[in-house]
Amino acid sequence: MAATMTDTVYIFGTGRSLLALDAEERAYLDAHPRTLGMNRYYLHYERLGILPRMLFLSDFNYYADLILRRCIERLQHLGHALPYYVSETYPQFYRTPAWRHPVRKRRLRRQLMQQHGYRPEPLPAYDHLVPFPVSNEAPRFHWARDLSQPLYHRRGSLTVAINLVNILHPGCDVKLLGIDLSDAGYFYDEMITDSNRDLWVDDKYDRSVREGRHANARPKRHDDFTLCDAMRAVRGEFDRQGRRLLCCNPRSLLVTDGVLDSAPVID
Repeated sequence: MAATMTDTVYIFGTGRSLLALDAEERAYLDAHPRTLGMNRYYLHYERLGILPRMLFLSDFNYYADLILRRCIERLQHLGHALPYYVSETYPQFYRTPAWRHPVRKRRLRRQLMQQHGYRPEPLPAYDHLVPFPVSNEAPRFHWARDLSQPLYHRRGSLTVAINLVNILHPGCDVKLLGIDLSDAGYFYDEMITDSNRDLWVDDKYDRSVREGRHANARPKRHDDFTLCDAMRAVRGEFDRQGRRLLCCNPRSLLVTDGVLDSAPVID
């Protein structure tokens, strides 16, 4: 049975393959009621003409903090009241009294200063932040059933985003867009300059370009587990549920490595 507009959730990454979407696909996705934009996607959504219905940010670090601030500024400027799902670390760090979470706050401030000389100002106000707990680099696969449980994180925030939409829309199939991995580029590559690099890319970008593969798809020095390995476990969870997890880029590493099946944007 073909999927309908209401029984599929689309997750937007920032891969260059998004530029291949045609006018019909863009119009369909812009009208779709269930779309999630990851990380920097919202900062450049006009390039594609597809405004997501939800935003998502799982990381807490210097680069992610810049993304969150700029996204909130844009949401306020454009008058968009989109639900913005973020790691619970953000409201704990920025929105709680000084006596709450003191150890975590000291550790995070020290990391931001030592690694980037960054002293963050208070977070801009936004009434639609929705926090979730996340398990950072979980050693074993697990699957959160609701937002009171830590969402599965392994080799990147894609696993967290999929776990999130599975909770929000448990009866839906999930399709991935702009999740390329075999290409380190972004759909906004030509906008990257020396002056804006910290906002548009992170410290893994240059190596990803040199090696022609996203950092999360490469083994670490002391850990050969990759995002493809994590996604095989996630695919297994979807198979167990009798639901589909698909990728709309047939050249994505997730497809060419046999992790996910490819599918058209519109069935």
